[in-house]
Amino acid sequence: MDRFKHHFTDANVIIAFLISWDSAFERSSRYFAEIVCHRHTSSRVYYECKGVIEGRRRLLLNFISEFYNNIDTISEKGWNPENNIEKFVSSYIRRLEDKKNKIAVRQFSRVVMDDMKALLLGSARYRDFLTKVVNSFKFILNELDSKCNSSENSIIKRHDICSKAYTNLNHYSEKEDKLMRIINYHPDILVLLDSYYLRKKIIKDDIAFITFDNEHILKNKLEIEKILPGIHVLSP
Repeated sequence: MDRFKHHFTDANVIIAFLISWDSAFERSSRYFAEIVCHRHTSSRVYYECKGVIEGRRRLLLNFISEFYNNIDTISEKGWNPENNIEKFVSSYIRRLEDKKNKIAVRQFSRVVMDDMKALLLGSARYRDFLTKVVNSFKFILNELDSKCNSSENSIIKRHDICSKAYTNLNHYSEKEDKLMRIINYHPDILVLLDSYYLRKKIIKDDIAFITFDNEHILKNKLEIEKILPGIHVLSP
């Protein structure tokens, strides 16, 4: 991975780097700490990151709201606060349909277990806990803007030209059609084309496309690299 001077960083890697309770946080942190390179991404990826983080905020605020609204019932189920909370979390997760949301709630509940126990035992105020969670997401969104922007000194240089630059160009449309046949997920195809545009028009050197996405990208590594010469798909 470190043989490439330029990396295109996918949204899932950036999100894991910013959210300490993300299941891939340690892998992403090691990648940013150990690999020295020029990191790039597109405005499309930036807005995907922002949307996911804001979605996580809504999800987790709803989770702690339901916990608090049912706190009397949870307290009645025995004298082991942590066990009672675990039962509530498991019940809550079973009602979620999205696998990623299930993982997010599970990881988050472990991080805030002490806060939830304090609420259950009456030694903390719900408003203080809520403020703590809201402020943590404000910090994460600020870190996104700080670490991923158009400045040359940014940890991840954001290129805002990509999504507009190759619209309606036949060369990219043909590649989009080929990628659709193997990936069949349009948002990821557009992100891959963003990286290819950077490789061809801006950077003019090979790029390592860094992602955790096995479902659509990593498992199709060889086919993607054939369609997009100069793009090398890798996982941190």
